[in-house]
Amino acid sequence: MRLYACRILPFLLCFGCTALAPQSATSPVSSDPQPAVATQPRVSNKPASVVARSPGPDAKKLLTEAAKCLDEGDEAAALPLLQEYVAAHPDHASIRAHLAELLLRLHKPDEAKRQLERYVADAQQQGEPVDQQLIHAETRLVEIACGEEDAYAERLHRGIGLYVLAERAAKADEVDDAFVEKTLFQAVEELKAAVKERSEEPRPHWYLYQAWSELGQRLPAETHLRRARKLAFQDGLTPAEAQALKLAQ
Repeated sequence: MRLYACRILPFLLCFGCTALAPQSATSPVSSDPQPAVATQPRVSNKPASVVARSPGPDAKKLLTEAAKCLDEGDEAAALPLLQEYVAAHPDHASIRAHLAELLLRLHKPDEAKRQLERYVADAQQQGEPVDQQLIHAETRLVEIACGEEDAYAERLHRGIGLYVLAERAAKADEVDDAFVEKTLFQAVEELKAAVKERSEEPRPHWYLYQAWSELGQRLPAETHLRRARKLAFQDGLTPAEAQALKLAQ
């Protein structure tokens, strides 16, 4: 435990760093679908500030004390410190991601899910380096959905995670086009399954539009773009997704 705390202490004091070590690139496709019984909460379209304020002395003290608690193996004591920090500095998405991970370790999946969803929304707006944990966050949301037996959320988040993986792989010189194409088709299958679970939700249609577009399939892409626009009034997209949908051609 001491080694773990030593690793996160520099992170807690460095707000430009990411919160968690990246997970396996194939994690979003790791689970079999479960029957849907839970309800996926909607993501608010209320805009979040993109520029995070610099922490003051009191904020740094909270993070230092949280790191000390973790160094001592007392995760329960670290939790309220991180919660207080995030409440005071809601724009620091990387710290929020770390809070979500701690909540999961403390067996609080509902709270962790809320933090992960907010992290995803904020990271999409804030961009690099904060958004480096998007695949990890989607993987965690898949795991939570499996535990809740929520087939829609499981398929949605696995599909989004695969799409983000393909998007980033396409930018990497060492990854070939075949891997990117295969991953995009995997994303499409997961997102299509999410649509079957809840056809009225705009989010899987939006990502299907993007995935089909990347695959050069104009007709299915346009079909899902029209559907996403028709359903967008239901407030199921993140602010960044809603803005991108408005600008989509």
